[in-house]
Amino acid sequence: MLPPSRSKPVEGSFSQSTGMIYIFNIIVGTGALALPKAFHEGGYVLSTLLLLILGFFSYISATYMIEAMAIANFMRRKTHNRRLGTIVPPTSDEEEQIEESDRTALLPGTINNEEVYISPQTQEKHEFDIVEKIEMGEMANMFLNQVGLIIFYICISLYLFGDLAIYGSAVPKSIRDVICTYEPNPCTNITINDLCWASSSLTRHHVYQIFVALFFCTLGLFVFGNAQKTKFLQMITTLCRWSAFLSMIILCLVHLAQKTSSEHPDPPIRPAVFRFRSLPPLFGICVYSFMCHHSIPSIIAPIRSKNKLKSLFAYDYICIALFYLLLSLTAVFTFDKFEDLYTLNFRPTTRCAQSAVYVPKFLAYFISLFPVFTLSSSFPIIGITLRNNLETVLKSCVKIGRKQRIILVIVVLLFPCTVSIVTENINFLVGFTGSYAGVAVQYVIPALLVYNARRQAQLKLRRPVHFENQSFFQNKYWVFTVLLWAWLAVIVITIYNILPSRIFA
Repeated sequence: MLPPSRSKPVEGSFSQSTGMIYIFNIIVGTGALALPKAFHEGGYVLSTLLLLILGFFSYISATYMIEAMAIANFMRRKTHNRRLGTIVPPTSDEEEQIEESDRTALLPGTINNEEVYISPQTQEKHEFDIVEKIEMGEMANMFLNQVGLIIFYICISLYLFGDLAIYGSAVPKSIRDVICTYEPNPCTNITINDLCWASSSLTRHHVYQIFVALFFCTLGLFVFGNAQKTKFLQMITTLCRWSAFLSMIILCLVHLAQKTSSEHPDPPIRPAVFRFRSLPPLFGICVYSFMCHHSIPSIIAPIRSKNKLKSLFAYDYICIALFYLLLSLTAVFTFDKFEDLYTLNFRPTTRCAQSAVYVPKFLAYFISLFPVFTLSSSFPIIGITLRNNLETVLKSCVKIGRKQRIILVIVVLLFPCTVSIVTENINFLVGFTGSYAGVAVQYVIPALLVYNARRQAQLKLRRPVHFENQSFFQNKYWVFTVLLWAWLAVIVITIYNILPSRIFA
């Protein structure tokens, strides 16, 4: 959660290869399901270039998170004895003081005032070993001033609100599009105002809204507690995710292979190359597709050997970028029309709705409904994280008791539920969340954290700092470049959103 009341040392529980798989699974989520339509609307060359650029900047800020976490671990070290060079075990009184300072201070006294033993150079890298899981919110507490801390909590809360709204739209929309059976005669484009069933007066949008309400009312109950994803549930959702993604890629490859034969009656699809008017949603979806930075402390803390974390993330980012390109490029050359969720392009064939590729009926239902299983299991975790963040902010103003927590959970659920009921445009929700709150969480906050962490570490040691988990991008101009890129991107996207789209046609 962001942030818990106190960090504890985390024992290594899995290898680097397992950690690489976890990182891959954390990053590849809802954004991947929105990418194919974004590639189709933005043009596959423009989309490819933007995806690779954003992936590179996302990797830079991921290494900044790792470096900031290493420095935060160094700052958390217990008081050292200057004379003996050994660690003095803290008393229970000291532990209480440290815990209290973690909760309340913007720049805790245990960081600013403690006497730290400067070990020899051979020992220095151990001073920066990552042995505690220090969450993003705690690092913001350590390294940012009060204004920065407020900005952090606003951005992370808006991002999590957006996440809940996206999940609250994706799941009901997937269910609605599978169970609604009414088709007009003759066949025309089905809209949200068409009936859901021939024997009912409910429209498709009414059914969608009913499922949104049911989704938030049922899964929202878990936000009152402290549910967490078990290892068994992680295995099930991972299996579902990869079965669905691989099935979609293989089905498209088989279709494209068949289409190259001279006997195939349909002409090849020629997707757009550049469409600048679709830049805002494309940008936001690409940012959202690489989002993992708020989860990095939880991912890397249990890894046993942390000596190659930067390389581990580099391999993952390369694999993820290639996977996104394979998924999206096979899609844009296979389909000429796209649903908000790519999985719905593979839904079961009916009289008026036929997929461009042949999909066995069982597989069609599995692919169409797989977001229901995977997103539903993550929804309570995101809701609890958002609740804990808001509690942390409000604790300085009011006392949070049982009644206040109930009201807080209702607020946490009511806002995204309202957004989901009003719109079912998932591409808009993903694009907007990624373009603003996503940019702050993925680029701005990691850059500010590492910049301030480096300054504090150098002030503490009174000399340049060198350790194993430092980012490859040590020059301060890299930090400024990331921040400048983020601000320019937000300004450009805002201009695109404000001006009429025909200007960029």
